[in-house]
Amino acid sequence: MTETEQAKILIIDDEESIRNSLAAVLEEKGYLVDMAENGQVAIEKSKTKAYNLALIDIRLPDMEGTDLLTAIKENTPDMVGSLSPDTRHFRTPLKPSTRVRTAT
Repeated sequence: MTETEQAKILIIDDEESIRNSLAAVLEEKGYLVDMAENGQVAIEKSKTKAYNLALIDIRLPDMEGTDLLTAIKENTPDMVGSLSPDTRHFRTPLKPSTRVRTAT
């Protein structure tokens, strides 16, 4: 796959460890990855680069993820956005007996 065929993904999260973990997995799969630590940086990057996908933390320090998605889509209308919850704000942890089922 050539560089022009590779999907370009923008990861926006205020937690550096989450950005780096997602980037490592996606780059290993052959995607071109860019990162931003807040909404304003993401908006500036979207003005100069076209992304195929944005993975956006729903709660950022400077704006809500939904507002950021709207702003980025103005610069890159064909981009797909995916909002992810800020897991630091979950108040009910999973009980040890909770089992997660996966399709086989």
